[in-house]
Amino acid sequence: MNPPEDLLQSALRSPEGSAALILADWYEEQGNLPASELIRCLVEHERLAQADASRPEIASDSGPHPALDDSRLAVADLAARVRLKIVQTQQLRGADALVAGNAQVPLAHLRDYLHGIPAYLEITDPRMFALALSQWLRDWPARILRAGPLRPSQLRGILRSPGAELLVGLSFTAQDTASETGLEVLGKFAQTVRLSRLGIHTRNWLDGHTDRLRQVTQATPLVELHLGTSEGLLPNPARLGNHGWGRELRTLRLRSAGGFTREQSPGSALDAATIANWGNPEDFPALESLHMQELTYNPDAIEGFAKPGHFPHLRRLILGAGNNRSIDWRPLGRLLSQGNLRSLELLAGYEWAPNALEAILSTTTADCRLQAIGLKSLTRGDRSLQALAAWPGLARIVDLDFGERATASEADWLALVQSPDFQPSRLNFSGADLPESVCLALGTALQSGQLTEFGWHENVSFSRARWTMWLHSGMLKQLRRLELRFPRGADATLAWVGRHADCPQLQEVVLASDAMDFSRLDVWLSDRFPKLWRITFAGSRANWPLPRRWLGRWQVTNAMEIIHPERMP
Repeated sequence: MNPPEDLLQSALRSPEGSAALILADWYEEQGNLPASELIRCLVEHERLAQADASRPEIASDSGPHPALDDSRLAVADLAARVRLKIVQTQQLRGADALVAGNAQVPLAHLRDYLHGIPAYLEITDPRMFALALSQWLRDWPARILRAGPLRPSQLRGILRSPGAELLVGLSFTAQDTASETGLEVLGKFAQTVRLSRLGIHTRNWLDGHTDRLRQVTQATPLVELHLGTSEGLLPNPARLGNHGWGRELRTLRLRSAGGFTREQSPGSALDAATIANWGNPEDFPALESLHMQELTYNPDAIEGFAKPGHFPHLRRLILGAGNNRSIDWRPLGRLLSQGNLRSLELLAGYEWAPNALEAILSTTTADCRLQAIGLKSLTRGDRSLQALAAWPGLARIVDLDFGERATASEADWLALVQSPDFQPSRLNFSGADLPESVCLALGTALQSGQLTEFGWHENVSFSRARWTMWLHSGMLKQLRRLELRFPRGADATLAWVGRHADCPQLQEVVLASDAMDFSRLDVWLSDRFPKLWRITFAGSRANWPLPRRWLGRWQVTNAMEIIHPERMP
């Protein structure tokens, strides 16, 4: 039996926990205890998140790097147990996915559920659209549809399907025709399908598309907007901020995936006024996350971030540019100093500007709220790591993520790692090529065991000496999550790490290899890791199926994950 629609909508759209608890009571009265317990868990998670927001030592980042203290981990563990209970009902297949033919409806993640992002529906076979919409949207609170390429006629069929009026989110790649575009179809259904989340990827963004977007958003203000092109830059982006649709916008993502339009192209570059528009508290008072990738900027465009009083709630900023070398990045430091930004990520562009982070930190005060930094590209001679090591605010940075193009010099890496303020709790090297001296310094710097998450993507030959040193130093002693990717070492390397790792607190591990033979990985399922309850396999050409001897205490939740229910906290 489904809950009354008004009760469901109140719980989904209202940030008030009381509305969700009423829904939890309703599910309990109907005998659906897993659903009731899940909702109560989410309410508790939100309560803790709000409490954390008032504590200066803990970030309440809405991005992918939330600050996890013991209380939040406890709530996350509770949610995992609830998901397992739901899996064990006959209706669901998989720990976090409801399956209908080729359609999957993953359950909502913690905080986003109560903020209006319920479970989403992802369909790979267009023939499943009508069935999924009619059968599952009415029986389960899935309100977001993620689809691949859609012709206007296919999109029209979706929006005419029973249950389409329940959708609040839609993302797709528009395969526009000469006579009709996907946005034109959306505009015709704007009064019946009231979308608050919209993602559109198209070949080229035309001026007429912006007019159609305004028509789509007149019925319901957007909470989330993703716009992308496959061949050209989004033209005249200043027009995006002038239609009043941003009153409730929390996430804005703009991307041009097809090469870079240079500054000399008329009307294509972002200017300071446009960026400042997106931070205007009158037009975009709720913006929390801004992602601008592969766009083109005027040299002074970043000045738009520093306008006083703008971007009051921005917590996550991801920047990538095609004309990096001509940009003045220093104004971004003023935003960090005066705002609430928790996470900053600089993406690898076509020719990423050297010393960009140095320029940003030169105007950033040490008492800013920044706690996570991602550097996806570094070159030898770049002074960014030296600047980060010398920055007085380094001790506040708990999350560092270095991408595969982070190829700084040995001296620069050592300057950072040997700084007394280098004390991250989450550290990820996604293929960064570290000299052995830096690896040794890592073990020394982190030997107190404050590291709770570690990711290592090996892009050189595996070094047993390096890992032996790390393990003996105590650097990995308190790990709760470990991600290992060894494209050349394969499963033999993963097995060796498992045999020698002393990580009694380890709860989750991701194992990846180019050619994975599960028969060699038994050690990861042994009692060497008494708290390990989730293993995710991310390697290509995996040797499925899993060994039968694994399938006693361990359960397969989806194609790439197994869990140990008895070890779940």
